[in-house]
Amino acid sequence: MRYRRISENEGLCSVEEMCLILGVSRSGYYDWESREPSPRERDDALSKDAISRINGLPKGRYGHRPIHAHLQEEGLGCGRERALRLTREMGIQGDQSPRYKPLGIDSASRFRIQHEPAQGQRQAELPGRGLVADTTYLKV
Repeated sequence: MRYRRISENEGLCSVEEMCLILGVSRSGYYDWESREPSPRERDDALSKDAISRINGLPKGRYGHRPIHAHLQEEGLGCGRERALRLTREMGIQGDQSPRYKPLGIDSASRFRIQHEPAQGQRQAELPGRGLVADTTYLKV
């Protein structure tokens, strides 16, 4: 992390000054700079290419679990935690549709509360008999 910060800010001041400020050796920085990427970094780069391609399929709606399933189908050795880490690094997030939430009864509806019985219906003999409710707004 420190070496990466030095390479990002190399034009601001000398490498020697930045190594002194960050408490690392100059030889360590130059060794890090000339080092080949590790096998994990190479695998991550391949997986990131595949993830960016897979993420474009459903118009960016996939999260890390469907992406992981696609990576498994393609034969890339990528676990679910690694898929989660890589999608976070890439800033990819699944698009969740909002849950259904009933809004209640529309007071302007033509089916509003009627205190009198509708025409053609008889009056209930006892109070509490013949109650009617409308539950069409509930999702079943």
